[in-house]
Amino acid sequence: MTLISETNLSRLRGVYALGLMDECQVLSYSQPGGAYGYAHPEYEPGATLQCLFRPADKSDELMGVAQVRNIDALCYLPRTATVNNKDRLKVVSLHGEEPNEVTTYEVVAGPIFDSVVQKVGLALVTDGSDTA
Repeated sequence: MTLISETNLSRLRGVYALGLMDECQVLSYSQPGGAYGYAHPEYEPGATLQCLFRPADKSDELMGVAQVRNIDALCYLPRTATVNNKDRLKVVSLHGEEPNEVTTYEVVAGPIFDSVVQKVGLALVTDGSDTA
């Protein structure tokens, strides 16, 4: 016996999809082989997805000076979207409008799936490699 019927799950996913008010473009990781082994990773522009982008509240930082990756934002995506932990996401629309500054984030946590959504934790790319 399932906890939720397929019909109700479909309805729930439909309601959830209405709340995805932002858009991001997946930048898929690829690492070309160089003559001497490893090369700098490249990120190929991919699909543009509906999402719900939420910057992290910096007042919630509890780790202080601990050696951990900070999460600058959370991004909620449709469960069927294909994103992995090596990809980057470029925020291209917030609430239907182009942001003043297009920002690129790398996936540092997740993706975490449940019945309706997948969630990824993001860190702002600040090393100048976000030109893809």
